[in-house]
Order: sequence, then C-alpha cells, then structure tokens
Amino acid sequence: MKTKRNNLIKGTILAALLLVGGGVQASARRITRIHGRIESIDRTNMTLTVKETGRKEPLTVYITSQTRLFKDAEPAITSDLAVGERIHGSARKDAAGELDALRLYTR
Repeated sequence: MKTKRNNLIKGTILAALLLVGGGVQASARRITRIHGRIESIDRTNMTLTVKETGRKEPLTVYITSQTRLFKDAEPAITSDLAVGERIHGSARKDAAGELDALRLYTR
C-alpha cells in the first residue's frame, strides 16, 4: 500500500515537472535578441525601429510599462535614446507576434 502511494506521488511530481518544463521552453522560444542601431523612434506609439547587422528588414520593438531602458549602465527613459545609437537587449513576442522590449541597453 505504501509503495503504491509513493509511486503515485513520484508520478505526480514527474508529470508536474514535465508540464512546467514544457511551459518554460515554449516561453523561452519567444525571446528575441536585439543588436543594431536605432533607425527611428516613435514616442507617440512607443516603438523603436532597429536596423540589425545582417538583416534586411528592420525590427519594430514596442516599449511597454515592463521595459527597462539603460544608457551608459544607468536607468534611462525614451527621451534619452537617439536615432543612430547602438542598442542591444531582448524582447518577447506577444500573442500577436509583436516584439515587446524587455531590456534595452545603449551608450
């Protein structure tokens, strides 16, 4: 009886770990690395267009309330950013496939 109960507990834990692990992998696949130059800034719609080296089409990245901006390793706001600056960071695709910036760094 005790062995059946232990096996049931182990099986439940294993199933939970597999489910959680699958969710983490699916989420991680939606992360996009950004590395390039700021081509344009739209402060009305809170977007940046970034031209990446080796990519024909520029990326449009949305700045949300969750985005963390840094300039010269210090916290920044969108007015601190300028067209032509190098920028790198990460973004996550939302349900519509648009890139929401997570963290962006510039100098």
